[in-house]
Amino acid sequence: MLHFYWLLSALIIAAVAFRLAFFIFGLWHLPISTDEAWPALMGLHVLKGEFPVFYWGQNYMGSQQAFFDALSFLLFGISTFAARIYPLLFSFIYMAATCLLARRLYGRETAVTTLALLAVPVPYLTMAGTLSVPPEYLPLTALGSCALFLLAGIVLKNSAKIALSETPSFLLLGLLLGFMFWLHLVAISYVMVALAFIFLRDKLCFLRPVFWLAIPAFFIGGLPFWRFNFTHDFITFADMGGTGDWQSALQLLKALSGITLHFMTGLKVMLYGDSFHFVSLPALPALALGLAWCGLMALVIFRRFRGMLRWRKWRPMNADGTAILLALVIVILYFFCRSERSDWHSARFILPVMSALPILLACGLEHIRNKSRLVFTVLLAFIIIAQAWGNILLAGEWNNSDIVGKKLELPDTAQLHACLRSKGITHAYAHYWISYRITFESREKLICAEPFNERFPGRSVQYLDEVHAATNVAFITHPTLRFVPNFEKQLKMLGGTYKKEQAGDFTVYYDIRPTYGKTDREIKRDGFQISSDHHPDLLAKMLDGDLKTEWTTGEPQKPGNQLLIDLGRSEKICKVRFDLAGVETDAPNGYRLEVSRDGKEWQTVYEYGAVMDGFFWENDQPWMFVGNNFYTAAFAPVETRYMRITLTRGQPRYWWSITELRVFGPEEKLCVTQ
Repeated sequence: MLHFYWLLSALIIAAVAFRLAFFIFGLWHLPISTDEAWPALMGLHVLKGEFPVFYWGQNYMGSQQAFFDALSFLLFGISTFAARIYPLLFSFIYMAATCLLARRLYGRETAVTTLALLAVPVPYLTMAGTLSVPPEYLPLTALGSCALFLLAGIVLKNSAKIALSETPSFLLLGLLLGFMFWLHLVAISYVMVALAFIFLRDKLCFLRPVFWLAIPAFFIGGLPFWRFNFTHDFITFADMGGTGDWQSALQLLKALSGITLHFMTGLKVMLYGDSFHFVSLPALPALALGLAWCGLMALVIFRRFRGMLRWRKWRPMNADGTAILLALVIVILYFFCRSERSDWHSARFILPVMSALPILLACGLEHIRNKSRLVFTVLLAFIIIAQAWGNILLAGEWNNSDIVGKKLELPDTAQLHACLRSKGITHAYAHYWISYRITFESREKLICAEPFNERFPGRSVQYLDEVHAATNVAFITHPTLRFVPNFEKQLKMLGGTYKKEQAGDFTVYYDIRPTYGKTDREIKRDGFQISSDHHPDLLAKMLDGDLKTEWTTGEPQKPGNQLLIDLGRSEKICKVRFDLAGVETDAPNGYRLEVSRDGKEWQTVYEYGAVMDGFFWENDQPWMFVGNNFYTAAFAPVETRYMRITLTRGQPRYWWSITELRVFGPEEKLCVTQ
């Protein structure tokens, strides 16, 4: 007995020491990323009194980390260290809960073997416990292990009928599963397994009052989730409920067996989150490790099969809990293959299988030990060495600044911050993988937003309105992190002036000024007359002030489609605004704007390519068309009465439509000067 406790203590010390060492190593070598800065910034806003339900710009993934980070910032100050305590804490919770689950299912020896396997875990678990990437999936897995622990206590009873005395267990399980459901819909796998095995234990569970008490507990546990969805037409399910076809499912199944599951078994080492970059164990050790996993899983199923069959009986006495773990793995892998969001590198979606796989592996090893302690020791040592080898590979990649800066796209930002401070820039645009990171690193002294929601198209972008309204705004580009392929080319097409400066790997465009000066004077539309060969009966819709009505060509765009506008009098103008009725595809694929004083001699003042792919001037700064319901044509002030807008390129699919047409002139002071 004393030997057992010495072994247990040594394993716990080794597990804690390994996680703390890797945590410190990660702090030293890896800067915070946007995925980590995202909830950290939400935590700062929680301290300001906000209550986010989900991650900014999303309708799923609960904001629990934001509230934890807020508390962490109060205790430890605002830092990367404080933001990463969350995954570190849940790495310990996961390890403890999984070992307790192993003990409940198989006994003390299997629990200790599970602890030995998790002391130096597979590299993907190491990464998820060191960084908040992928966010929330390790906490979900840790809480999932806790839920399975409660479930095993409920269903592995010799009494088939659910008793009233089990009410606390059912309430706690319902609350926990509800909280997990708010955290991420991937928790549905745990919910389904729980419902299935409660039914298998008591086929009349739906008639038991205790069962129905767990239902409101589930909704209470996920109360913010349900409150949000009841008031937003259950949009979370619309976002996350999409399934692919069976052909795609088969392709994902091949990818799952050929690569994705390898990250969970330690054969391959993903370098960061769900990155495309990974390294593998050498061929022979990887082959041996793969054979060991397959052999041990097969052994568990073979030796436990008869006990698992007892679940089909009306009174499943002494049924084997292995079925719970296998059912969880099957459900998770099924959802992975059927989800339209899955890809070979989406290992985060199958991370919850780690509530079961280490325990099943330990169970197989225990069956080996019952036959041969020597073989057991060799196999266990080999698996632990292979996992340690993978972690050494991971540490080696993280220790390479070139890999961190380029492959993982986490370049050093010190020179960038210094450059922006020296020029007094407090607002900027950048690629999403940079924007939240820069904002957090500056503690929101520099507000950086992505120009449009690249990651979740059509959704709002945090800080974008603030940056839109700011002056002295910069654009930050990076060789691999670009919101458009060639920003400088787009900037030159717009006209105006700008300056640029190199700051390490980044290029900063600043002091960007349009050709027209400032516009704050809208031309009155009472005398406007518009003519066109397409739907002349709808032309007045562009001037009625109603964004729900529109003029349209009624057919796909063609070169030469034209609008002629008579302002009714001579005006000095410098910008024309075109509003859309929420249909971005109806913007021109290329157009030219000409002006004339007499309607005979025309001068081109503006010409642009595909509006959907580019920028336009608004609030004296370039705005991206994506995510906006309008665009503008801006140019140097010119005196005119007539305007002619002509499409220069066709679009075989989309029409040309305008909801409102508005014309602006330079401010009065500029008019007097000129």
